[in-house]
Amino acid sequence: MSPQDDDTLSALGKARERLYDPDIERSSLDSPLSPRSNSTIPRRWRERPRLTPLGAPHHLRFASRFFFIALGFFVIAVGISALLFYTGSNTVSVDDIELTIQGPTTVAGGDTVPLSISIANKNPTTAEEVVLDIDFPPGTRSALDLSQPYTRYSDALGSLAPGGQVERTVSAVLFGSEGAKPTIEIAVSFSTSRSSSVFVKRLTYPIVISTAPLSISLDAVTETISGKPFTIRATVRSNATQAIDSVILKAQYPAGYLLADSSITPVGMNFSIGTLAPGASRVVTLTGTLTGQDNDERVFHFTVGTAKAVNDPALAVAYMTQETQIRVAAPFLVTSFIVNGSSVATPAVAPGAPVTVRVSWSNALAVPLANAVIEVGISGAALDPASVEVQKGFYRSADRTVIFSRDTDQALATLAPGATGFGTFSFATLASAPRNSALTLTVSVAGERVGQSGVPERITASANKTIRLVSAVTFTTSSSYAPGPFANSGPVPPVAEEETSYTVTWGIVNTGNDLADAAVTALLPSYVTFPGVTLPADGSISFDGASRKVTWRIGDMAGGASRQGSFRVIVTPSTSQRGMTPLLTTVPSFSAYDRYAEVQVTTTGEAVSTETPGDPGYTANKATVQ
Repeated sequence: MSPQDDDTLSALGKARERLYDPDIERSSLDSPLSPRSNSTIPRRWRERPRLTPLGAPHHLRFASRFFFIALGFFVIAVGISALLFYTGSNTVSVDDIELTIQGPTTVAGGDTVPLSISIANKNPTTAEEVVLDIDFPPGTRSALDLSQPYTRYSDALGSLAPGGQVERTVSAVLFGSEGAKPTIEIAVSFSTSRSSSVFVKRLTYPIVISTAPLSISLDAVTETISGKPFTIRATVRSNATQAIDSVILKAQYPAGYLLADSSITPVGMNFSIGTLAPGASRVVTLTGTLTGQDNDERVFHFTVGTAKAVNDPALAVAYMTQETQIRVAAPFLVTSFIVNGSSVATPAVAPGAPVTVRVSWSNALAVPLANAVIEVGISGAALDPASVEVQKGFYRSADRTVIFSRDTDQALATLAPGATGFGTFSFATLASAPRNSALTLTVSVAGERVGQSGVPERITASANKTIRLVSAVTFTTSSSYAPGPFANSGPVPPVAEEETSYTVTWGIVNTGNDLADAAVTALLPSYVTFPGVTLPADGSISFDGASRKVTWRIGDMAGGASRQGSFRVIVTPSTSQRGMTPLLTTVPSFSAYDRYAEVQVTTTGEAVSTETPGDPGYTANKATVQ
């Protein structure tokens, strides 16, 4: 081993070298206490190759140098970072923009909310192009003009030097439902001369609405009879300290409800109340009917708020919703009408005709009904008030009301559950009733529940029955020889087995309602022929030879209109008819559909013969067959 190699070996390496060198004398290594042995032991280890020390020494020195260089660089970097951090001569942070807000955290809806905002620059550099943006919740209004929405405030503050501070005061009117927690979003944005970035400082300011600016209360029945009108009163009140414009009441009706009348005309289901001064209130009255099955529960929802715009009644901001529940009950005293023996929904009678009404009642409660009273009011221009007659009742002529009570019928003092009864009255209609006339029977029932708690003792209900008057039609018939629309021929008086022509004229006057599909029909005897000469000559008058029927199709007839139709017939009398006045037609009939009464109208005229009393110089013997 060269000296150089020896120098490069470490102490551990030299020890390993000596340990495995076979040329070294063992005597110096033996322990003096160990007896020497002359036996020779095979030394197989001499054949093993010499081991190379782990790792080269120069590799260890390079790693150590790299470690110390990296450690030095790290220490220098940390030192520079600490210097920049503590001196702050080149740093900008949004955390060093101090944003302070002072204002109420709880307000009443409709009150003005003043916010005092302070912005301070704690950065070592100037904040440039500073902008303050405030986003208000929906429904916020301007404190200067409540009619104007106020959803955003933006203010360009310019530059803010290090240590500089600026303050702004912003006011707005917040609305919302009671207990609502709207938030106001505030942002401060800025830039610096040493950076192209825009920095933004954000802050959320929460507010609680303690009371709604608008409140609503409802006054309604809790139970109604199916089909009986009832009223709901909705009172809208302003709780704000300033006037509120464009106040809207929105209604949501349940199934089966029909609005009949209201104190404010709605647009859809929205009622425009307008402007409410502080503390002012407005009552909206709704009258309608609710139909349904017994014990049905129906819920009405009413919401008060403000509109999107003055000319837009749609609800934009809702402040309070109230609901009322109404139960539909079966009529406690069921009533029904029979008019002239018919129970149809809308009966029809002819002008001047007598009318007999039977009103029946039945106690539908599970408890007795005491002191039952049934009143039937009769209204309409077609009534002849002097013709009213009542059985087991009383007619109060002052208001045209028929009354059935225990005073006239002892059975009404107490009606057991399921008990029934009836009363009868009659009257006449005017023959000169105007067009589209009707009579209305309004029945009102009342009574006292016996032994039932939790409900009103005195209960009432009402229902209506309409009787329509059908159209009044006048039907006239006549026959003529001369003069007339046609030039007739043949002997007068008529002669057996010779032809004589006559003119038959039908006249219709409609003094009532509008009619549709009006027509007149009649049959011609076997000795009468139809030559086809008609007036009008438009084909509306026709003859069917198989059935021997003459038909005049008039069509529509307005109220007050009149029509006339004529046609020629030829008579050939038989010898058996000598001394007789033969018929030219059978009894004609008129039919039409009354558009108002929605019924078929029919009437008949008189059959015409060879008697022509309208002819000049007519005498009775001129009609007899010779």
